[in-house]
Amino acid sequence: LRFRVRPARVALEAWQRLEAPDLDRVAPANPVMLSLVGTQRLLSGRALEALRRHYGELPRELEVGPRGRPTGRARIAVVRMIALDLMASPETLAPVFRKELEQWASYGITTWSAPLEPRNPLEAFRRLDERGEMPIRFAYSHAMAAAFPGAAAFYARLPDVAGKGTPSLWAIGVSTGAIDGAYPRLCTTLGARPEVKALEECRAAPGTFMRGVLHAMVRAGHRLSGIHVAGDGAADHFMDTVEAASREAGLTPEQVRARRHAVDHCWVNPRPDQIARARRLGIIWSCGPGFLSDGEEIARDYGERYAHQWAVPVRSILDGGGRVVMETDDADLGRRGAFHHVETLVTRRDGNGHVWGREQAVDRKTALLMFTRWAAEYVLREDVLGSLEPGKWADLVVLDRDFLAVPDDEIGSLRVLLTAVGGRLVYTEPAFARAEGLPQIGYRAPAPGYWTRLRSWAGRIVDRVRGGDRDERPPAE
Repeated sequence: LRFRVRPARVALEAWQRLEAPDLDRVAPANPVMLSLVGTQRLLSGRALEALRRHYGELPRELEVGPRGRPTGRARIAVVRMIALDLMASPETLAPVFRKELEQWASYGITTWSAPLEPRNPLEAFRRLDERGEMPIRFAYSHAMAAAFPGAAAFYARLPDVAGKGTPSLWAIGVSTGAIDGAYPRLCTTLGARPEVKALEECRAAPGTFMRGVLHAMVRAGHRLSGIHVAGDGAADHFMDTVEAASREAGLTPEQVRARRHAVDHCWVNPRPDQIARARRLGIIWSCGPGFLSDGEEIARDYGERYAHQWAVPVRSILDGGGRVVMETDDADLGRRGAFHHVETLVTRRDGNGHVWGREQAVDRKTALLMFTRWAAEYVLREDVLGSLEPGKWADLVVLDRDFLAVPDDEIGSLRVLLTAVGGRLVYTEPAFARAEGLPQIGYRAPAPGYWTRLRSWAGRIVDRVRGGDRDERPPAE
């Protein structure tokens, strides 16, 4: 059973005061998961037992109390295990993932990259790939063992997976998921009010479980990719581990640079000295323009200077000779489309119209390179992706206006008329398709009012389930 607790004040109190036995007393016969604030979840003892039965052991991502027993407080990796491995099957997930990839194609995305933590999603994507049903390409980071007690030993034995796979589905490295938290649970070296510092999470600090897993990954020769690195302190721990584990493995500086380890987000990092250090290590920075939306909170908690200089500091990375690519969050992509992110890098403007780090802005050609040629390096396919050249895979997008000519503040409103992957049409905008005599292919947004009707239907279903009637079907799109 899954429940969402609202308002946020009540949810936060539940997170602080309740534990698994409290939920068992309320629902002794059923596994329960409470959705609280952000990614916070609280699991009942029944839910914990279901995890143990499925995997043979409990993941380390669960909080443990003073007596060594899980409290039921869970991180996002555990939530994904429950939702995707325990509550769904690969055949259930496959059409859902295909629909999502079709939606990304409608925004002009031809290759998508993310870490895969539970097992079922990889199996679902593998089945889509075998059936030739992948609308776009997917480059994933292997994170399926990172949350479990034996993770370090597992990755020490795992052969190098980077670059392995098919033209539609391949691995680009290994991932621990997050080595810190979402805002305000960053890991920084900055001073702040005690209540802010108390929330920081440095999960890859020396002596931690996560640090050991990272060390084992690098020492075994794996490429690190798809890792959530928020705060300059987290970036320090990342690079400390790369240096120490590479040295222990006997790798030369050239061999370390050849791995092309990647740091995701550029979220209150990197510092200027970290840019130089990353260049020596051959590290690629993956920067998410969406994190400029945290500018006000960063300025309030850590100081105005850091909100302007260390929030997605793309210009500083480039001027320092670093390597940087574009990153988008799936939620932001779904709300605003891919070109909104390009506009944000050019204007540095958040959703409230505030400009953060004007000197960190880049021109639109640079932003486009971050989305194309340079991003192809991140997914280890620069020989076949990222540009239109003979011998490459012919992934292309047709836009409704000239990308190089529209005003800066209109870049985000560019619409995709056609997306092709490998020369095969995977999306056509209906009016454009009719005008050009092309088939109408791919994702179609729900009709206006659909989500309102869906919420109304969900409410009616809750009422009917309480009365024992489950027969009503959801509204058609």
